[in-house]
Amino acid sequence: MGTSGADQSGSLDHVGRYEEALARFADGLQELHIDCDAPAFRDIAEKAKNAGRVNLSVSAISEALSGRRLPSIDFTLELVRQLSGNDAVIQQKWRDQWRATKQLQRRAQPTLRERRRAQSARSEISAEEVEDLRTQEIALRREVERLQEEARAASFLISKAHADAERVIASAREEAARILASADKNLLRVRNHAAELLHAADEALGRSLSREEAPIETLRNRSSLRLVLLGPPGAGKGTQAAFLAKYLQVPHISLGDLLRHHIGKQTDLGRYARDRLNRGKLLEDELTLQMVLRRLKNSDAQRGFILDGLPRNVHQAALAADSVQIDTALEIAVPEQETLLRLTNRRVCTRDSSHVYHLIYNPNKSGDTCDICGAPIYLREDDSEGLIRQRLAVYRQLASPVVDFYKERGIVSTISGMGKVHEVTERAIKALAVIA
Repeated sequence: MGTSGADQSGSLDHVGRYEEALARFADGLQELHIDCDAPAFRDIAEKAKNAGRVNLSVSAISEALSGRRLPSIDFTLELVRQLSGNDAVIQQKWRDQWRATKQLQRRAQPTLRERRRAQSARSEISAEEVEDLRTQEIALRREVERLQEEARAASFLISKAHADAERVIASAREEAARILASADKNLLRVRNHAAELLHAADEALGRSLSREEAPIETLRNRSSLRLVLLGPPGAGKGTQAAFLAKYLQVPHISLGDLLRHHIGKQTDLGRYARDRLNRGKLLEDELTLQMVLRRLKNSDAQRGFILDGLPRNVHQAALAADSVQIDTALEIAVPEQETLLRLTNRRVCTRDSSHVYHLIYNPNKSGDTCDICGAPIYLREDDSEGLIRQRLAVYRQLASPVVDFYKERGIVSTISGMGKVHEVTERAIKALAVIA
């Protein structure tokens, strides 16, 4: 009997692993679909049909992305090919993931079949079984009555225990107050440390740039300072955009921030964008540009701005060129290995995602917990090596033509994103001053 219980537990474990693997498989396809600008299912099916390899119906694509079933290996590889191009590395990655999921499916299959048979059998209950259930119900009611009697007899003990519970609660409240006070001190310490780092970065950059002809002042005096930031995931575009916006006195305009603003304010564009994103689709290039152009009409952006997150592709770059002049495209280059090092070592607090650590550059001091609030920290799924390599492949496919687009106009300046933050900022300011 012990062996039977172990077998049953193992079978259920196979089912759980398979269901988790199938969910990860579907999530990966959804991420790939979104990273490739979320083409419509019918467009994917039409391209596959024209290629003449594997038939991808709209309903089958929907089932694969929602995790309702595991598609065939040929279906999977053709879908990945249509989304990310004929990249041998990506194809092999998905072939390996499909085989691993299929193996778990085979192990779970007997249990799944037995479960379906059991569910079918439970739907047919005989009159004799109904009578047995009624007898059991009567017995259970009598047992409940007996337990209620025992509960009433135990009421005195409960009353006595109440006083002890009050003392425990009071002690717990004191401990909670102590922990909260400690957390407040830690938060103040972290904020002070961040302020010290920012001040040190400002001073370091100021000392470095003061040795020359003050390129910051040269850039500040320009009548037009319209910049586009380019670079792979993990290059530090957001960090550099914040520093450059401060030093050059122009606004940092992030596509992600604009989307969150419109969604939070529930504007017409925000409601439309939220609906698109909830359905796994990206905003059309024309509407994305419309949202950015509306922001550029604000008074603070008349002399210049720093665009972060746009353009994502050549079509967006061409559309933007028809409406607004871009003076400089600053490309922050980092080796792929550095991107992997930066992102795979990033850890985020489970309670507050603004509490971010890095195992190498900014390690926490509390083991596997957040220094600020004490909650566990973890590696986000988006920061796993497999997904990062996939994002880099998509970036290379979409961003290289954007860089070439601006190079043809002679306005690209490429700097290294390696080193300390203020060193990268210094390179950026010098490069912008030269290209001006």
